[in-house]
Amino acid sequence: MNEIKFKTARDIFGRENIYFNTDYSEECCRYIINNNIKKITLYPGTYKANDLTPLLPIKESILSIFILLNIDCKDITLFKNLKEISNDSKAKIDLSQFPHLESYYGKLSPNITGLDKAKKLETLYLHKYSTDTYDLSILPQLENLKHLGLFQTKIRTLKGIGNFPNLSKIQIYSASQLTKISDLLELKSYLTEIEFELCKNLTDYAILAKLTELKKLTLTQSGSLRNLSFIPKLKHLKFFSFWGTNIIDGDLSFCKNLDYVGFDNKRHYNLKLEYFTDKRDRHIK
Repeated sequence: MNEIKFKTARDIFGRENIYFNTDYSEECCRYIINNNIKKITLYPGTYKANDLTPLLPIKESILSIFILLNIDCKDITLFKNLKEISNDSKAKIDLSQFPHLESYYGKLSPNITGLDKAKKLETLYLHKYSTDTYDLSILPQLENLKHLGLFQTKIRTLKGIGNFPNLSKIQIYSASQLTKISDLLELKSYLTEIEFELCKNLTDYAILAKLTELKKLTLTQSGSLRNLSFIPKLKHLKFFSFWGTNIIDGDLSFCKNLDYVGFDNKRHYNLKLEYFTDKRDRHIK
């Protein structure tokens, strides 16, 4: 961290990130160029400009930008090398203007356009995604999309998920109206990781038995499963976590051959968490 002029931090991938301070724009730009920094964050209190003018000297260098305040972003189209855009603002952004864009994180409001032309997009994480159809059918076909995340969404089904034929990972958090996931069958040859959290009304889990390429399955604080008899059918499954999610018949013996199993102990379960942790510890030794 630069204690005097601006803050630096590392993201979850280990990349150094600069919280751009417009009081020291020249110093920030110089540090970014000299240290080959590729990621910046525009944060309230440190970024005080009304537009992107202070960033223009580094427009060729930056590959990732995180916008956390409402400013005029018309000049963002000059940042042609951007691979990642994170947006928690009301900025108007045309995603089609970034030929190298691989990841978009944020809301899908009317101010965000051009998603259908972001053909290289591999990661799409949407916050408070909502639609009159209560599904994914309005999202455009994105053939290169591999990771889809939805946070605080009102969807009821996954209709439209076939628009992402190469999707390998889906994460859905806080989807209280989600009840059916049978549309995942369209991706049975590609899906390797599924994570549902706080999907309390989700009980239609039958489709999981047909997703034979699954390697990692996480069901956290979601609707109850009748049983786990589908687990042996998932020959590639290594990781299964169901903290806060009840298994009605209590039979966890289907999980014995998995590398990792995580859950909270319940009185009616025939195996306790300690059985799996002890087994894992013995294997490590």
